[in-house]
Amino acid sequence: MPLRILHMRRAEDRRYLREWFVLGLCCFLLVVVMASSRLTSGLDKLMYDWWLQSLPQPSNQGIVIVEIDSHSLEALGRWPWPREFHAAVIRRIASVGPKAVIYDLLFSEPSPADAVLAQAMSLAPVYLPLAVDTTSSQQRLGAATLPVPELRTAAAGIGHINLEPDRDGVVRGIALFEGNRQQMWPQLTLPAYQQIRGADARLQYARKRAGDIDDAHSHAPLQRSRRLLIPFPLAAHPYTRVSFAEVMRGQVDPEIFRNRIVMVGATADGLGEHLTTAMSGRNGPMSGIEVHASILDALLANHFISNAGVDATVALSMLPVTLLFAGFLVLAPRQSIVLLPVLTVLPFAISGLLLRYADIWVTPAPAIAAVVLVYPFWSWRRLEVAMGFIGNELEQLENEPLLVHDRRVAPASHAGNALERNIALMRHAARQLRDLKRFIWDSLNSLPDPVLVADTAGQILLANTPAQHYLADLAAGPLEGDSLQRLLGRLTFVRLVGTQDHATAIPTATWPTVLDTSQFAHMSIMERGVEVRDANGKDFVLRYSRCTNARNELIGWIANLTDVTTLHAAQRQRDEMLHLLSHDMRSPQSSIVALIEIERRKVQYAGVRLVYDRLERYARRTLALADSFVQLATAETREYDLEVVDFAELLYSAIDEVWPLANAKQIDIAFDIAPGEHPMLAERSMIARALVNLLNNATKYSPPQTRIECTLYRIGARPGQLQCVIRDHGYGIDDDQKQRLFERFQRMKVPGQPDTDGVGLGLTFVKTVIVRHGGTISCDSAPGKGTTMTLRLPCVIVPAHVDIDHM
Repeated sequence: MPLRILHMRRAEDRRYLREWFVLGLCCFLLVVVMASSRLTSGLDKLMYDWWLQSLPQPSNQGIVIVEIDSHSLEALGRWPWPREFHAAVIRRIASVGPKAVIYDLLFSEPSPADAVLAQAMSLAPVYLPLAVDTTSSQQRLGAATLPVPELRTAAAGIGHINLEPDRDGVVRGIALFEGNRQQMWPQLTLPAYQQIRGADARLQYARKRAGDIDDAHSHAPLQRSRRLLIPFPLAAHPYTRVSFAEVMRGQVDPEIFRNRIVMVGATADGLGEHLTTAMSGRNGPMSGIEVHASILDALLANHFISNAGVDATVALSMLPVTLLFAGFLVLAPRQSIVLLPVLTVLPFAISGLLLRYADIWVTPAPAIAAVVLVYPFWSWRRLEVAMGFIGNELEQLENEPLLVHDRRVAPASHAGNALERNIALMRHAARQLRDLKRFIWDSLNSLPDPVLVADTAGQILLANTPAQHYLADLAAGPLEGDSLQRLLGRLTFVRLVGTQDHATAIPTATWPTVLDTSQFAHMSIMERGVEVRDANGKDFVLRYSRCTNARNELIGWIANLTDVTTLHAAQRQRDEMLHLLSHDMRSPQSSIVALIEIERRKVQYAGVRLVYDRLERYARRTLALADSFVQLATAETREYDLEVVDFAELLYSAIDEVWPLANAKQIDIAFDIAPGEHPMLAERSMIARALVNLLNNATKYSPPQTRIECTLYRIGARPGQLQCVIRDHGYGIDDDQKQRLFERFQRMKVPGQPDTDGVGLGLTFVKTVIVRHGGTISCDSAPGKGTTMTLRLPCVIVPAHVDIDHM
């Protein structure tokens, strides 16, 4: 689908963009709220656990766990054991030089054997735990329960062993520092890590940084900092494990502890902790000592997982959301439905990749939730808008005047819900469309002329029955699908419509190139029409008409072939009649006038001379009638040879021609012509004769010593119109006579007006010429107040460098 945003200019498009923008803003706010308030924490934890269980996490083989298991309890007796047992185990481990011994057992109560245990602890770096109070009253919250002083002094380091599960009870992370405002304690394995790595220890693990408190209230009694996610090893038991009892009895080779980190803790049921971790879905519960071993493993490998902040979560979430909203603009619904699963999986995959290669967990839950929530909402809105638009369009179509109306068909019902109404309107519209299609077919087939309907490329879509019959011999197959240029090009070109010369060539084209609808430069010629002739000698006028849609956009062409063979025959008969009037009838009358003028001089009697005068007057009236009739017939039937003329020049010439008659009656002809040129497309002789007729009438029907006024100016925006006003101060006519003024053989007269010569065809000629030039003529008159004739003719634009006088 093309990029639609570049073409969105309608009101519906602006509404579409407005809803798109508002929904996008709401989606962004939703993502921010979900990321900051952790509304999707449950889904987030499930995804994190899945990825952690799917990614390979190697374990450090330098860690050995000495477990106080059920076998040890059976062998050594009930818990708690004397301090001597622990001292014995530490001596055996210290005998081979371990890197560190980490005890996950609290020694907070004094014992007589504390000195024995302290002496054994001096043989190796031993790290003891402390407990930070997280459940007591407000005063004790965050306080630490330390080992007894003697053991604390002997220990290489101490640290907290608190493991804080999430709200779902699953241990996923650890706070490297925990305590209160007076003292923050490192995690138990952190001092061991610092001692083992020495100068190579990472500074971010070395101490708590200022302002690095994880709790929302930094002044709370219990404080934690540097909370990180633990990358638990993939295996169920990733570290070497030996029984406490077997080590104490010497049943384990001490070499297993050489240069390794030994961690001692309880794993027996009912004694030690069994925690649910992120790996429990795969490996089951994990003992506390194994969790601490995993923490130490992560410290040594510098492989902790950082939880991304709100900014990173929002940034990741907006990536699929942005792609989704871009898809809303450029993709069709069928394509965007494919985009939905892709954008749902995308943030999940990106989070896994960041977890695997960058040790950063960015929760994909807000992004997935936003995509899953927004898509159906947007689809609903788009469906709602589409249904509303379809309903409105169908209702408008229902309310429009019907071209074909069948009274037997009931109108569409507007009862029921919107869907039912739209279905009823659609059913009624489909019926109307089928009826309209049949009506168009019947109308085309009822036309006597061949008619072809083609698309903008000139391919024929429809052909009526006369076209099927007449053009069957020209087509190689069915007319539908054929080309207008190929089919009609087999006719012989005669001339352009509006020209008399049968040898006139088509400008800038040769036949049948002018028939090609893709050549828009030729379409003005085809819209005017060309005359063609078939092999049987029949003459046709071939004319193209534009076919447009409701938005006035071109969607095709209609080609019409009109048989003018009979018309041409009638035209020839008319030409013969005009020749008869102009020559055969005028010649005898001219001869009569000439004979009378010769013989009048010889007549002596007044009565005979009076008869000669009457005969001459009748002959001249017959000549005037023949001339007027020929002029009118020529004006009505002749093909005008149009050219660009200056109307003002024609008006000057007409005034000069009428001036002798006006001067004889002492009538003054005044003119007021606006400056500049007044170009129009006209048949020069016809316009000139029409102006002479108007001025002659104004002169003949005005008493002597009056005035005739002529004005000429342009009106309207360019090119505008020419308005010529000819006003006399003659006898005038009444309203009844004005209704018949331009009819044939009408001569108007008011009381007191002298007789004038004429046959009543002059104004009929004037109106015919003006109308055929696309203009109008109107009359304003009253008895005794003169007559005003107003002409309006279309003006044309002439380039500035063209001189009208030489066109």
